[in-house]
Formats: sequence, C-alpha cells, structure tokens
Amino acid sequence: MVAHSTPLLYPFSLMMFGIPPARIVEGGVWAYMTDPLFLLEPLFLTLAAAYWTLSRKPTPRVRTLTLIVLTSGLVSFTVMFLLLLPMLQTAAAGP
Repeated sequence: MVAHSTPLLYPFSLMMFGIPPARIVEGGVWAYMTDPLFLLEPLFLTLAAAYWTLSRKPTPRVRTLTLIVLTSGLVSFTVMFLLLLPMLQTAAAGP
C-alpha cells in the first residue's frame, strides 16, 4: 500500500487505496522495482516475521538466531539493492 495501491475491499469493490508516487504510476513495474521506496516492503516483512517469532516464546537461543538471520537478510538485501540501483535504473530507462 506504500509503493502502490491495494484493493482493501476486495471482493466487494475493486477500488484501490494508497498514495503511489507519480513516477511509479507512470513508469510501471520497472519504476516500482527501481524506486528506493521498494525497500519498505522487505522491512515490513522482516518486522512481521520478528514479531511472529518473538510472540511464540522461543528459547533464547532460537530467538537470537532467528533475529540474527532476519536482520542479516534484510541488511544484505538492502545493500545489494542499493549497489545495483544505478544499473537497474539505467536498464529501466531503456536505450
């Protein structure tokens, strides 16, 4: 809902809710994939997974290992995305 619209009332209505930036609406999928706003979705998914893990009352060892894996995965994804961003934006712009 952050980077694009979402049909919150589906199947009753196809009305889309959200405030997508104009560059994403006009640019399509490539503009969405190359927008730094795209990084919010993996962040939200990581936070949801961490919350789910902690709410299940795991052992301290499992909790620590899970949080390390989630954090390192998010950091790795973010770093790779930001390093590849100029190349992705060039590819999105076309010849």
